[in-house]
Amino acid sequence: MGIAYGNDVPFTTPACPTKNVTVTSFSLSPTSVKLGGTITFQGVISSSFDVSSCSVGVYLSIDNKWDSKDALLTSITATFDLKLHTFSMSGSYKVPINMPIGEFYILCIADNTKNIAEFNE
Repeated sequence: MGIAYGNDVPFTTPACPTKNVTVTSFSLSPTSVKLGGTITFQGVISSSFDVSSCSVGVYLSIDNKWDSKDALLTSITATFDLKLHTFSMSGSYKVPINMPIGEFYILCIADNTKNIAEFNE
């Protein structure tokens, strides 16, 4: 917050608010699964401002960075509790039997369609 002067009359300018929609928690159970098994996920999406909803994507990735090579497992419309600015979600994913063996990541991306103008974009 700063003080600015105009015609010798002081006034205050508020700090620029940050507008972000973020994943505040995300967990998987179990964390290791055999081919054909099911992984359950839970998460909380939070907003720092009044927004009624946004898209949330859950992706399968070969690394822990979201990019165009990641496969969208499901897309969820997060409808926020307008008092708490949060949305709780859960779901599951069945690992295909023909999937290669290895280490993979499940990523939860808030506003994956980039429809909300956010501070960090």
